[in-house]
Amino acid sequence: MDPELIYQVVSQHLSEVRQEATSCQLAAASREPRESVKERAGWTLINVGLKLTGQPGPRRHIRPRPADL
Repeated sequence: MDPELIYQVVSQHLSEVRQEATSCQLAAASREPRESVKERAGWTLINVGLKLTGQPGPRRHIRPRPADL
């Protein structure tokens, strides 16, 4: 194969790869940052804890004992 032809094919391929990388970088920069898994898990645990504490438990009627005389 002609070395000049190989150089042209490689150059064309590299320019296509660079264009695709640039478009991916622009798309990634335009997205909003996402929360990490650690942060989402923490908020999930907080919400579960709040739901558990907010639920009424079994009602026990506590009657005061008469004072010992």
